[in-house]
Amino acid sequence: MMHPGVTQFEDARLPMRDLPLARVLVTRHSRLPRQLRTVGDALAMIENDIPRDVVERPHWIAARDRLHAARESESARDIEDATIEVENALKREGWLH
Repeated sequence: MMHPGVTQFEDARLPMRDLPLARVLVTRHSRLPRQLRTVGDALAMIENDIPRDVVERPHWIAARDRLHAARESESARDIEDATIEVENALKREGWLH
């Protein structure tokens, strides 16, 4: 989403707003954050806390893609879809509390 009065090049350098997930997700894995509250929290977990061999699984790739789409569009529907994808990925790993 472009900010009013800002060129596309300038907009790319502005920090994106950290959007709340549709609901707080509570994890049960000791290496993960205990709670995920925002799109940024979920992306940081995927990028920093999940082992590389695990994060390359299709369900994590789908979750990451949905989170980026939600961050870009800021739409409630995309945020809900992203939250569902992260929930499903955590469930598949047995990491959702």
